[in-house]
Amino acid sequence: MQPTHVTEFFSTLLDHIYSNKRDLHATAGIVICDVSGHLGIFALIKHASTVKKSETKSPTRSFAQTNIDYFNNILENTDFNEVFNETCPNKEI
Repeated sequence: MQPTHVTEFFSTLLDHIYSNKRDLHATAGIVICDVSGHLGIFALIKHASTVKKSETKSPTRSFAQTNIDYFNNILENTDFNEVFNETCPNKEI
């Protein structure tokens, strides 16, 4: 283990990385930088994913005219009077 706090007179290991995963595959290290006497630490954790990337699908929204018309119809037929007439901004409606 290497020290993470280094001065002219002493060196100490002040930082620790903990995890509650027993079968964690990780690599940790120290970022060597002369900005301060306290060095940064990092952890690279390998995520064991059971989902293949090719099977994942990003969420999308269809802006087809039928969806726009449906949305506009819902807005036109919604009564917003309770919202417009409320004077207290903290009241749940």
